[in-house]
Amino acid sequence: MSSLGLFVPEKTEQKGNLHVDGDVRIEGHFIGNLYCEHTLTIGKNALFEGDAECSQAHIMGDFSGNIQVHGECTLYKTASFQGLLDTRLAKIEKGCQLRGEVLITGNTSL
Repeated sequence: MSSLGLFVPEKTEQKGNLHVDGDVRIEGHFIGNLYCEHTLTIGKNALFEGDAECSQAHIMGDFSGNIQVHGECTLYKTASFQGLLDTRLAKIEKGCQLRGEVLITGNTSL
């Protein structure tokens, strides 16, 4: 299990180009580029604007940009995703909003 490397609380804005060794949880607003060694979680009321790369992703809020997920990405029914999703595995719940391109490469090397 990984430790929390970055937490952006509600009503807080974080900008930058970050490389985080650990999990990332966004509950506020993040603008920039993010490389996360482990799991990226975008909370239900959160907004992410930029590009991200991570091992796992849980998107419940708004994501605008491109994301590369080396493992599994879950888009929950409360998610609004706009951009490019490039992932090995995807779970997309009924009710989420998805605008853009999705590339799912499969479970070949997990």
